[in-house]
Amino acid sequence: MASSLILMPVLLWASQGEAVPHRDIERMMDQARQVQMADLEFWSRLTFHRQVIRERLDGEGQVLEREELDFRIRPSPRGFDEELRLIDGQAPSRRKVREHRAAGRFTERYQTAVSGEDPRYDKGDFSLANLLRRADYLYLGREMIDGIPCHRLDFPAHPEVGGMGVEERMAAATEGSLWLAEGSLHMVRAETRTVRSVAALAGLVKVEGVVIRLETDALGNHRVPA
Repeated sequence: MASSLILMPVLLWASQGEAVPHRDIERMMDQARQVQMADLEFWSRLTFHRQVIRERLDGEGQVLEREELDFRIRPSPRGFDEELRLIDGQAPSRRKVREHRAAGRFTERYQTAVSGEDPRYDKGDFSLANLLRRADYLYLGREMIDGIPCHRLDFPAHPEVGGMGVEERMAAATEGSLWLAEGSLHMVRAETRTVRSVAALAGLVKVEGVVIRLETDALGNHRVPA
């Protein structure tokens, strides 16, 4: 699937901490969203390695169980073919390979990143698309990230108010920072964290904390997760 992108440059002349008109930030984020969607479409054409580490903790935060899964992810008509290659360094059974391939967990998360819609906020999932859809960015000036001049934008957490759904409560409890490459507006780095726990499923489940760190590398005219 071919895609093309034509963007007009956004110029933000503010120095560190200086106020920037909200309309300029909105214009920049509109363009950044277009760039991110083009990068996401590019990811769907790649073959890559995915590592998943699952840990079960006790009430003190000590690890009770740990599982490490290694996948080879390849494009397929359904989205991605997710082949489990190793479990804790050992070859998996054919049954396990079938189970994980059928579950399609990366495909599900990729589709969430594209759409920005996710029904699993009660488990702490947070879509990449949400990083670029906030309404409250604060422009903090320019910073160098891995030798790349970037615009830094922060967004704050907000108080929880009555009537919020789980998705809204997760978003309100999340603060973070984005670093967008000057000129191209590709996402170079993103960091988010929740500032408080979030209850879900009528209080039966509590998400204690979610921390996300994303770094990207250049690949051709795009950037992909590093």
